[in-house]
Amino acid sequence: MDDNIIEVRGLKTYYYTATKVIPAADDINFSMKRGEVLGIVGESGCGKTTVARSLVGLINRQNTRIEAGEILFEGIDLAKATPKQLEHIRGNKISMIFQDPFVSLSPVYTVGNQIAEVMRAHSTGKVDKKKERETIIELMRKVGIPSPELRIKDYAYQLSGGMQQRIMIAIALACRPDILIADEPTTALDVTVQAQVLELIRNLKDEFSMSVILISHNLGIVANMCDRILVMYGGVVVEEGSCYDIFKNPRHPYTRGLLMAIPSLKEDREELFSIPGTVPTFTAPVSTCRFADRCPHACDRCREKEPDFVDIGPGHRARCIFADKEVLNA
Repeated sequence: MDDNIIEVRGLKTYYYTATKVIPAADDINFSMKRGEVLGIVGESGCGKTTVARSLVGLINRQNTRIEAGEILFEGIDLAKATPKQLEHIRGNKISMIFQDPFVSLSPVYTVGNQIAEVMRAHSTGKVDKKKERETIIELMRKVGIPSPELRIKDYAYQLSGGMQQRIMIAIALACRPDILIADEPTTALDVTVQAQVLELIRNLKDEFSMSVILISHNLGIVANMCDRILVMYGGVVVEEGSCYDIFKNPRHPYTRGLLMAIPSLKEDREELFSIPGTVPTFTAPVSTCRFADRCPHACDRCREKEPDFVDIGPGHRARCIFADKEVLNA
């Protein structure tokens, strides 16, 4: 894997109901280098969270299965890892921050106890309570919790949304993971607190020498945070490239639609642009272009087979038959 910290090959994660098969993540391929910030963007229902949960085995085994593919990390295929292997890796090597901290945090334990729980789960020796407390207070201080010596005894409901998310970051960093997965970490926060939390993640990423996977539907956030971006639609990656490639030379109609939907102070519009229609829920494996019904450039060829990736430049590719043609500029 050279200097790649994780490599995903042909990942297929499907949801099953009594009558349907939903290909939520369908043939996902990507790798991430050490120290890199990788953004995964797309509307709700495009498969972003399914990919993230598949990486650490946080899928409901009763109705969800990894049908195929490999997730290679430190010589282990996480797609086929045993529960014991995943238990060792989760929190210790790969940590995850979820959208809503109030849902993720327990209301019956203090925030200090919840940070300690992660540390104890991966401890190999006898716990020194005094040292543990000092470590927790230092972690809380690093994530910007004021007066951590007092706040360590607080419950989640006593903290603001921004402070709760900082506690979630402290929990995620408790064991100094190699990879931090942040799944819409600022969705429930106001704009000012969003900026503070993102700045915190950026600073901690450098301090702890982590790689970060940032999942978001907000392209503005991704632009300021990420080195490279995967654009997902309908369970597949439709475009991949550097942050510069995606924002300066988008080559998939969906990526272009997402960028056009960003409000701009430079343009005086009576109405904001939006992509017509909604993300469909596919109920069987798909063999055509998934974006065709919403695409202004769709033709018969798009509905005959799923497009292959077209290489645009080094590290930049798009899953569209028009990706390297001027028709997209019309």
